[in-house]
Amino acid sequence: MFGLTAKNYESRILGCGDGPASFNAEASKLGNRIVSINPLYDFSGAEIARRFDEIVEPMISQVLADYDAGRAAGRYQTAKLPSLPFVDGEFGLALCSHLLFLYSEILDRDFHIAALRELCRVSTEVRIFPLLTLARKISPHLEPVQAALQSDGWQTEIVKVNYELQKGGNEMLRVHRVAQS
Repeated sequence: MFGLTAKNYESRILGCGDGPASFNAEASKLGNRIVSINPLYDFSGAEIARRFDEIVEPMISQVLADYDAGRAAGRYQTAKLPSLPFVDGEFGLALCSHLLFLYSEILDRDFHIAALRELCRVSTEVRIFPLLTLARKISPHLEPVQAALQSDGWQTEIVKVNYELQKGGNEMLRVHRVAQS
């Protein structure tokens, strides 16, 4: 969903709001440097399993096999947007799936702008997927977010990806610094 290449894995990656997903576990097993943040990580593996066991057992099983060791190693951290506990430029890439833009009815324009600015502060590139709301429409926050980031000196582009969970939802927002000449 993020169109990642081998080059993307050379830098440290921040997974933002990725919850009980297997990206961190699988990428770390391959030797990549991933940190995932989510308020959910305030709970133990057993507490997370209890909360989700009935609805997502196969996914949780994969993640929880890695969770306790990953949490101890600092790969799973409790944090939430729009304020992250990382230094400027700590990550080469920040990924955010199924949080920003998807919940546009709940998270307002100002939250989206603040969250993206914070992701840009801690990373040299940010990718957000999907760009659709829960109602399967382009988020009304997309254009204001792009305008705000562009005024801050960031380049934004909509990129088609080879993943489509929602019908028509096969695009991500890529944000990176404008190259200095």
